[in-house]
Amino acid sequence: MEYFSQKGMEAALQQLADKISSNERGSFNAMLAPQLVSADYENRSCTLCFTPEDWMSNPAGVVHGGILCSAADLAMGFLSLYFARDTVSGITPTVNMSINYLRPVPMSGPFYLTAAIGHAGRRLNQTDCTIYLPGAPEKPCVTAVGTYFIPEGKYPPKRQSPIRA
Repeated sequence: MEYFSQKGMEAALQQLADKISSNERGSFNAMLAPQLVSADYENRSCTLCFTPEDWMSNPAGVVHGGILCSAADLAMGFLSLYFARDTVSGITPTVNMSINYLRPVPMSGPFYLTAAIGHAGRRLNQTDCTIYLPGAPEKPCVTAVGTYFIPEGKYPPKRQSPIRA
């Protein structure tokens, strides 16, 4: 199966979700329990689902902003890893992240997060995401943008400049 294809993307992102739930038991990411809903290679995006648990609540009784920020970082990081072609062993550390809390996310049911990669570069990947409630993707609760670093030696390989010195 070709890695950079619809099926390749679905397989790679599912592998990441499975790795978190099986290999990272007890970790914060595993406690978030991300579920891959869909991957869209053509639009360079993916959708994850998260189900709030009691420990994710803030004093106001809604999902804590730190949980939402972490979910956004995790989803955008999934895409960054995929486009860096390093879903098995690597990491693309978060360099910068900005988040906007627009509406509260209730504890009463799942929330969805759609992330997209706008720029997949040689050293940096730029992503964005939206958190929304089921059936209401047009009413974002949270929006975020993130930049992720691709460590030396990771995909994509160094490109030849068309300009000669």
